[in-house]
Order: sequence, then structure tokens, then C-alpha cells
Amino acid sequence: MKNISFFNTTRHKCVILGLLTYLISHNPIWSQCPTPVNNNFRNNGTGGSCLSGITIPAGKQHTGRFTFQNGTGPANNQYLDKVLLNGQLYQEGQTLYNNLGTIWFGGYNASSKDLCFYGISNNNNAVPAGRWTLFFRDVITGALTNCIYTIDNTGNSSSFSAGAISGGETICTGSAASTITSSSNATSCASPTYQWRQSTTSSTNGYTDIVGATGITYSPGTLTQTTYFLRVATCAASFVSSSTDPIAVSVISLSGTQNVAQNGNTSFSSTITGGVWASDNTSIATVNSSTGSITAGNTVGTCSITYTINGVTCSRSLFVSNTLPVTWSSFTGKAVNKQVILNWSTASETNSRDFLVMHSTNGVQWKEIGTAQAAGNSQNIRNYQFTHITPVEGNNAYQLFQRDLDGRTERSRIVNVVLGKGQSGLFVYPNPVENNRIYIQLTSASTILIYNSIGAEVYRQPLPIGTHTIILPKLAAGLYRVRAGMETRPLLIQ
Repeated sequence: MKNISFFNTTRHKCVILGLLTYLISHNPIWSQCPTPVNNNFRNNGTGGSCLSGITIPAGKQHTGRFTFQNGTGPANNQYLDKVLLNGQLYQEGQTLYNNLGTIWFGGYNASSKDLCFYGISNNNNAVPAGRWTLFFRDVITGALTNCIYTIDNTGNSSSFSAGAISGGETICTGSAASTITSSSNATSCASPTYQWRQSTTSSTNGYTDIVGATGITYSPGTLTQTTYFLRVATCAASFVSSSTDPIAVSVISLSGTQNVAQNGNTSFSSTITGGVWASDNTSIATVNSSTGSITAGNTVGTCSITYTINGVTCSRSLFVSNTLPVTWSSFTGKAVNKQVILNWSTASETNSRDFLVMHSTNGVQWKEIGTAQAAGNSQNIRNYQFTHITPVEGNNAYQLFQRDLDGRTERSRIVNVVLGKGQSGLFVYPNPVENNRIYIQLTSASTILIYNSIGAEVYRQPLPIGTHTIILPKLAAGLYRVRAGMETRPLLIQ
């Protein structure tokens, strides 16, 4: 932004927040910064009736007006969009952001081109001294004009200027920012003083004084988030302060899951978008250059995922391991008041998304009955619980399918809970057979017998109560029967 005197005009266009929606009749588009009559903002309640049809805010009184010289005021289709004092948002629309609480800027009188403002009383509620930036919005085109005035403690225009600063840059989080230098020092004052201010909120709000930062230049040191800086200059002789325009030190902070299993997926993100991602070892992992989506390879190891923007490169480590998505610690079920309460725990989780709770009455057909949110990544014991409110009388078999974020799954053992009249249970899974391996759960000790389609026995093994893993002999594709006690289940080998 560029300072202008009350008698100069300029036009600035930019994007700005909000739109105050009161419409006035259309005049030709205005492109000037208004010049006040008598160069004075103060007026101290002498403005009289200012805005016809505009209600004065509750608890406020009309305290004055800013009367523009003929031909320099806004057209009827212009309104005051927002106001900054010394670089900080003072008011936007009808919302005050200052801690003074005395001034509420209104709008324009359609005929006299007065800008009215209101305060808590008519007693000397003048606009405070400082560098004021008034943003005027055109309701037809949306064009924005910003006008900068420096006002002294008498309410008159001042030639005092805060000067300018330079030093905006982009850095990686935890890095030290360069010294912010003075492009030009304060002018029109014999002995100005300086105070540096900073904000992590925005360029126009949230500023606080930096203790001890009173020099012409300032060294921010190490930063972990994007921070805005400005320098306020004060002239004691005229009791006026003015601020520089802010500069930003943009901080790149990378985030995302750093542990992933072989052939798994994860993603990284940055606090500043628009850069380029890369991997320093594509045999371990590759990364989408624009999205940060990462695909791990089959190689266990560590690589560095880099992110480059504005000529600055930051990195974050990625660890590819052969660790399963979840390490089961326990899985139990018990009948309580005709319901089944399932409890399970995990010793560790990597990239874990959720748990699918599966239910079966015969060990062959399974149905999903619920889900539970997983921890994501954890190296500590995590406990979970699920209640099945509609189990059947007799055998109820339960199994958990853990799903991770890259689509991999891990199955738990089967838990069987008997409600009401007990019966011998035989549960066989998966069906069809996968990788020549099946799991069998028995609710009583039995001899497992497997027969082919013509009734010939192809497998026999006595087993106790519980869940067992069976590696089948090499069998031809076809339909088989698994028998335990008096129960028989079909088994398909493809």
C-alpha cells in the first residue's frame, strides 16, 4: 500500500473479506480517495443528522462526520467495507475488532457525501491518531479502493510515516528466519521510536507487541508456524503512531503417518500448498508429486519424502516395515442378559482404520453387524468393546476384520458364544479355501474328518475345544465335507 495525502487520489483493487449489503442508488463508478473538508476527522459530535434511514447502533451516539470536498466523495454505490488502524483490522462491516470500543463507522449520506461514525457519547469521541486504511467497496463491480491517511492527535492529517520493512520469506518449520530489515525509516519526526509486533492469526489481526523488539530491524529466530510482522513507529512530538505494511514469514510444516507396511499406502500434507513432492529412494517408496500420496514398495527401510515450494525444500522421514497392520492381544465374548458383549485389545496398530465385527451361526455364512473406529497408529495396549444386541439362541460365532488405511486387512481368531440351549459347534473358514489353509473352531473336542465328493476320507485329526489352523493336503478342486461329531459342513476347494 502507498500513503497518500488528503489531496491526492489513487485506485487500488484487491480481494477483500465480506460484503456489507446495503444498496444505494447508482451513480457513475467512483475511483477516488475522498478528500475531507478541513482535513479533519474529529468533529466531536458536531455533525448533526447524518444518515437518514440508518439506525444508530444500540448504546451509541452520533459523534461526528467525515465531510468530503465536493467531487471527491464516493458515489452512491460505494460503501465502507473495512477499516485498519496501524495495520490491524479495526472494523469490518458493523463488527468492531478493536479494544477501544468507542467508534463505529456508519456509511454515507446520499446527498452530502458524509461518512458518519458513532461512539458511546458525544464527548470527544474522535478517531484515534494513527495510520488509518479505509477500504471502499463498489456494490456493482465489487471493485475495492483503499485509502490511507495518517491522523495526528488533533484529528488533522500528518506527513509522519512509519517507513517500510522487507524480509518476507518461506522457511521449513523449526528453521530460523532471516533478519527483517528496514527499507526506509520513519519520516517527518526528529526522534521516532519503534515497536515490532507479530501475529500468527492473519496479516490484519491478532497482533501483539514483541517484548524488547524496539530497533529499526528485527530477527525473529526459530519459527514453527507462519507469522506476520510489522513495525509501529511513534512520534512523541505529535502523539501519532503509524505502522508499516506487514510482511509474512511462511513456515512449511509437513504432516502425515510416517510408518507404513510393505506395499502399503499413506500420504503427507503441507501447511503451504502448491509445491512438489519427491522421494529420495523410490525403491522404498514413491510419492505423487502433486498430491503427496505415498506408495510403499516391498523393500523395508527408511527414505526421505521432500517437499519444495518457493525455492525451499523441506523433508519428512518415512519408515517402511514388514509389521502387520495390527497385533492382536485378546478377543473374548460373553453372554449378558440375552446379549453378547465382545471385548478385544491390540498390542500395536499401524495405519489402522477400523474393525468390522462379523457374525455367523454356522461358521460358513458371515454377516457384518457393526464397526469400531481403530486407533490409527499405536504402540500401546488399546481396548475395544462391542455389544451384539440380537444374537440367536444357540451358537453365535464372531470374528473381527481389521482394515487399515491402505486397504489391507487382518483377521482375528473366531470367538463362539452359546446362548440358551447349548449344542455342538463346528465352524470352518474361509470357505472357499484360501492358500490351502482352513481354520476350524470346535465347541467340544472332536475328531475332524474330511470327505471328498464320492465319500472317500481324505483327512482325519482329533482336536480339542478351540480354534485350530489346518494345512490341508494337496487336494483336487471340488466340493468336500467336513465332519465333527454329528455335524457336517460343506467345504469348497477351487
